[in-house]
Amino acid sequence: MCKFNSLDQFQKSKDYLIAIDSDGCVFDNMTLKHNQHFYPKLIRVFEMDHDDQKAKLWESINLDYPLRGINRFLGLEKFLETYKPKWDMEDYHQWIGETQSYSNDSLQAFIEKTEDSLCKKVLEWSLAVNKSVKEITDLHLFNGVSLFLEGVREKADIVVVSSANKDAITREWTKAGLIEYVSYLGSQQDGTKEEILGRLVDKGYDTRKILMVGDAISDYKAAKANGVEFYRITYRSEEDAWKTLVQDACDKFFQGTYLYMGDEVMPLAWEQALDLIKVNVDAYYEGFQHVSEDDIYPKEENKLWTMGFYPGQLYLAYQKTGDPYYIKHRKEILESFRNRCDSGHMETHDIGFLFEMTAYYDYLATGDPKSKKLFLDAADKLMKRYHEKGGYIQAWGPLTSQGQTRIIIDCMMNLPLLYLASQETGHKKYAQAAASHAKISMRTLLRDDASTYHTYWMDVESGKPLRGATHQGHRDESIWARGQAWSLYGFLKSYQFTQNQDFLEASKRSADVFLKGLPDNDICYWDFDFSAENPDIYDSSAASIAICGLLGLAKVLTGQEAFHYEYEAKRLLMILANRFQNTQIKEGMGILKEGMYHRDQGARAFTSWGDYYFVEALSTFFRDRNHDEEM
Repeated sequence: MCKFNSLDQFQKSKDYLIAIDSDGCVFDNMTLKHNQHFYPKLIRVFEMDHDDQKAKLWESINLDYPLRGINRFLGLEKFLETYKPKWDMEDYHQWIGETQSYSNDSLQAFIEKTEDSLCKKVLEWSLAVNKSVKEITDLHLFNGVSLFLEGVREKADIVVVSSANKDAITREWTKAGLIEYVSYLGSQQDGTKEEILGRLVDKGYDTRKILMVGDAISDYKAAKANGVEFYRITYRSEEDAWKTLVQDACDKFFQGTYLYMGDEVMPLAWEQALDLIKVNVDAYYEGFQHVSEDDIYPKEENKLWTMGFYPGQLYLAYQKTGDPYYIKHRKEILESFRNRCDSGHMETHDIGFLFEMTAYYDYLATGDPKSKKLFLDAADKLMKRYHEKGGYIQAWGPLTSQGQTRIIIDCMMNLPLLYLASQETGHKKYAQAAASHAKISMRTLLRDDASTYHTYWMDVESGKPLRGATHQGHRDESIWARGQAWSLYGFLKSYQFTQNQDFLEASKRSADVFLKGLPDNDICYWDFDFSAENPDIYDSSAASIAICGLLGLAKVLTGQEAFHYEYEAKRLLMILANRFQNTQIKEGMGILKEGMYHRDQGARAFTSWGDYYFVEALSTFFRDRNHDEEM
């Protein structure tokens, strides 16, 4: 028997936890149950005529990806929506949307309040299925299951996390002789798989030490929502999957080097990102996103350097989907940026961040000449910060003719606005200033080993470089992670516009430093002074920027170099999607958790730039993949 009778009683006894699905994962009985029990009872109870089309629909909903493993009540809802039964589905939709537990008991309680005839039929069907499956006598256990459970029982607590009926799970695991391995059987009575995993996480486990083993995307979604590891038992290749888990993946999990890289990760990540962008459309067009507070973005006045990043997400979403909803507030957003350009805070080099992702993106999307004029006016404002004598763009503060001022590595990402201005106007001065600044940055901000200073002091009068320093890094001589990512991506952008091989080399060397500094199977801490042996706060935003640069490098290089950077980009993107992406679709929330602003401010937060570059990375991933498939 199980050690605990309820999830509330469950107590952590080992450092590791294995959560495992049942039907279709441990037992090869999903097809049998649906074809011989669920579907025949549906036809009888709902008084339908059987035909092959109905049978294939039921099978596709319940057995095929992406819905494989769906709860019976949710699967029935989708089936009935197709066939438009004679009953009104309004009350059933209401129960589906409001219930805390997709179970017979919950449905019975709802029926007692509503007397809904369709819900009565659904309950009759569900009870008939439960009675019918009790008659199953032949349980086929996938090869490898017992070997796996025996191998992990001394290292990990083992629980079942299933959307099935608890009585059926108990009967099957007992009959198969597996019940001795399991501390608790989680079922539909305990809530959804996501909720069960969440309650298990709350027992005190490190999320990196929880592995969800399942056969359905719903299992992956539950794991992702709780930031735990996932391993998929692949439909129609189940025994090969168990063999790999026993021989390889399980050891990697216990060693802390496991990473799930399933085919469904990126489409789901893109879908969830789009949903979060869309839910914020009507909230952030008069005030914009910067850094979250208590997981919600305050609406910031258009004065900060980050105000272009959420609008940039809107244009990326529009570009990929063609859905005009994403840019429904474009006029209000552009008016805010026009006001800023004319009379707002422009004493910054971050003019590129601000206007490339708003005015220029809008010009690309709509062809609006007003948007073109706005981004060119902004480029002229950025040019005013260019010091002819030193050949650099001043980072912060009012322009001065004496003393010292600073350049910073971030500015490499503002240069594209100037390159674009030369392309649109034919005037070389913009691109010449941008390339000059990139060369100065390469000589100063890029150390001999290709690590980066955050800032470099410049003598205004002579134009000579003085010394490297930091503003946001751990110390002057450390490697600030986001700065290294800016260098990686920024020098690549200058190469793309100029074809200067020195810039490409600077990007590659910056990438190598970034990748070398990563912990195994993990993203970066906010500064590379920190490591797995000396950990600190993550910066997911630095990782998302670096991924964009790595994907870009893979496109301009060939052979083994291209493969290396593409592989590393995909690996990091998978880590972000698996462990750091927010899955709650709620107004005000961001996309990427565990971002970092300053070393003493905005830690473990959503950041607007982290969200933007994660979305850009996903967009690039699908664009490049689709292009390769067309080739």
